[in-house]
Amino acid sequence: MAETTRLLLSVPPAHARRAVAATLSEQGFVVRDDGGVLEVSRPSEQAASSTTAAPACFRVRFAAAASGAVADFEREESASSVNAVFTAATRVARMRLAERGLIHESEHTSSGEDEPRERDAVAADPPVPTAEGDAPADPASHRAVEVAPASTKRPIGAIAVVALILGFAAPLGGIVVGAMALVLLRRTREGGRGLAIAGIVVGAVMTVLVGAVVAVGLGLALRASPPPAAPNPSASSPVDGIAPSPSATEPTFVLQIGQCFSKRGRGEIGDANLVDCADAHSYEIYAQFPLEDASSSSPAPSHGYPGDEAVAREADAGCVEAFAPFVGRGYEHSAFDYVYVSPTQKSWARGDRLVTCLVTDPAATTVGSLRDAGR
Repeated sequence: MAETTRLLLSVPPAHARRAVAATLSEQGFVVRDDGGVLEVSRPSEQAASSTTAAPACFRVRFAAAASGAVADFEREESASSVNAVFTAATRVARMRLAERGLIHESEHTSSGEDEPRERDAVAADPPVPTAEGDAPADPASHRAVEVAPASTKRPIGAIAVVALILGFAAPLGGIVVGAMALVLLRRTREGGRGLAIAGIVVGAVMTVLVGAVVAVGLGLALRASPPPAAPNPSASSPVDGIAPSPSATEPTFVLQIGQCFSKRGRGEIGDANLVDCADAHSYEIYAQFPLEDASSSSPAPSHGYPGDEAVAREADAGCVEAFAPFVGRGYEHSAFDYVYVSPTQKSWARGDRLVTCLVTDPAATTVGSLRDAGR
């Protein structure tokens, strides 16, 4: 009979699988991806056989959910040492994923009793046991995790209060300091996240209001000035209210490295939401690379479309590889995330092979480039 512990994550299954694999690897486990299922074993078992893969201590299966993804930690009933490994691994994985804001703590369920919500003020990751009687893995490979008791009221960080004040006094300062406060409060575990978000919102609203007042003032000034001379008609100008044919003048928007975009709708990007990187934005293009064209010698390129899964796999690999050189820190250890734009079957038939990678901060909008941010 199998024992199952379920975690609900706020990211798609592919991202959830990478995050869980990284968390288990940090604990000293050997993690193997077997068709989307993580086979997790202990290093001592891996060394015991050099010709075959080590038997799994437990497995982690992933499925899509309305909130993002479901991760099921499964183990078969076995020795008590394996039970201790499974319990410690799932507990540490839950804490670390929660620290990164990737888990819905209020929704997770398990086959056993719920974990107590009140813990000691400071708890260290438990060492990973090997075989029964063996010494535990090197504790230096684990990081101490500070967990505040649920019943303790956390103090409000001063930077969050400053962000709210600047939102009224200096709107752009409120946006910048509010974004910084969200990052610092997550590290220091102080309260005030709501104040920081309020500072960003107030700063954005005040910026819009100031911009509207300036625009109205300029409009009134232009109305008061004499009208400019009428321009000479040109061949490209509409004549008698009839615009040129859309098929003849349809613009082509080209994505380029260094462009920044504000968030619109479900996250579409285009010339309509292209902004200066010095302004608040949600996405920044940091890398581009072409996919391999398996049908370059074929008279019908659309027959060579490798499929959605193959395109997603190659796009993920390329964007992760280019992440660290741009941000200055590996994707698994970064506070940032990435998205990408890749060819579809229809665009592939038109010769589209380009993958475009965009970095984003899940916690807040960004002001300025994230190049060499180092976090």
